[in-house]
Amino acid sequence: MSGGVDLKSQVRHFLDKNISKYERFLDEVINFTYDLRLKKTFSGKIYRIYDRGAKQKGQRRIKTDEGILKAFKKLRSDNQSAKINDIEDIIGLTVVVYFMSDIDPVVTALKAGIKGELICEKHKTKRDNGYYAEHLVFRTNRGPAGISGPIYCEVQVKSLLHDGWATKTHDLSYKSKRVLNKSINNHISLIGDSILIIEKQSDSLKKMIERAIEVDAGKRSIACNYLSRRLFDYDSSEHRHLVEPLFDSLSEHEKLLSECEVDHPVFTSLVERWGKLKDQIGYCGPICRFIVALAAIRSDDDLDADAIYAVDEWISLLKDSKSIAVAMNFRSVSSWMLGDIEDAIHNQRETMSFAKSNGFNHEKYLIDLCYYMADYIFSNGRDGSERYIEFIDASMAEITSFSENHAINMDSVGAVKIMYSDNREDVDRGLEICRMSRNISKKDPNVQRLFDLFFNFHLKRHDIRVEEMSSNEDA
Repeated sequence: MSGGVDLKSQVRHFLDKNISKYERFLDEVINFTYDLRLKKTFSGKIYRIYDRGAKQKGQRRIKTDEGILKAFKKLRSDNQSAKINDIEDIIGLTVVVYFMSDIDPVVTALKAGIKGELICEKHKTKRDNGYYAEHLVFRTNRGPAGISGPIYCEVQVKSLLHDGWATKTHDLSYKSKRVLNKSINNHISLIGDSILIIEKQSDSLKKMIERAIEVDAGKRSIACNYLSRRLFDYDSSEHRHLVEPLFDSLSEHEKLLSECEVDHPVFTSLVERWGKLKDQIGYCGPICRFIVALAAIRSDDDLDADAIYAVDEWISLLKDSKSIAVAMNFRSVSSWMLGDIEDAIHNQRETMSFAKSNGFNHEKYLIDLCYYMADYIFSNGRDGSERYIEFIDASMAEITSFSENHAINMDSVGAVKIMYSDNREDVDRGLEICRMSRNISKKDPNVQRLFDLFFNFHLKRHDIRVEEMSSNEDA
């Protein structure tokens, strides 16, 4: 009994003398962590930073006397010469991140930047209540005046969901004056494990969304460059020059036009100019090409309906079957650029049927149809895409023969292989075909930049496919 009283008095005496030293060290760690949060690299990663005082409102920032005494007794049971300042969590800090994938970069930055020496690092430590966290213990470079040896600070880094669950179980546990039985603790841990599964799924979803945004941005960039350069495909010669000033403005203000409100002066001016030109020459190739390009670079879909309406009007005004086939093909391209892949597939099927019924060569139309189907498979997965997979399987030999030494067709066939193939060898082969296509395009400086965009777009998709295949193998 006297030993317990003696230890308790030691704890009280130690804190009376040194509590301010611990608080200064805690402030040092907190300040660095807040500085880290403000860095651009960690924007959107760190949700919250708090110490004991913030977590347990009205309580001090230092571990309670009872908690320190309990930890000190445990240390002494293992090592009779242990000192109170050997306790690693008298002060502590919790860094809460949004996703589990944010934990590692934050931990790495903490280890590299905190003014202290890393004593130990405990990865994904599972505690009693079923939450998962990284635990880092830092110490001062030297012991503060009056203390023999350094003092320590524990930093926990955990995800938002696990922090919420830890808070709930902490409050529930402390409300109970009795030790919770094994069944209750097992149930708490089971929920914590379930949260881990949700965390992993949310990380996967986050990655999918980020990839979709990246691919969409690449598609918008291609749209602007593709439609501003490939004049010969969709325009009658007497109108080509009329659209060029509009495309010059589009290229000059591309970033602004992609994000601005519809009442922004640059946007409204461009829309007015397109309206006047439409009144002058009607819906035709140049006008449609511009409207689709403008709609495609927008970050939302506020012009999509106008763009598709314009193309449909253009098609309805055409009389020549060959011109109609070209315009119908452009209708499919427009749907793809605006993100409606299923509509692109539907329209391209109609284009194929129209071309065949009129005795036109359908090779390019078939390649484009396979491209849209492959893009659907890439975006939605192979499950549920069986009809498209079967169609591409049946068409691959034919479209490959069409593409030989033809840069744009080769690029499309390579992209199809990247997006739909179910083995690494064919995915890599697809990228090699795209690279060959780009090399052919270098003979024409006017289209080289466009093919560079194509290649970089396909390269990102190749890397995504390779990563997916590697993950599936690991699983």
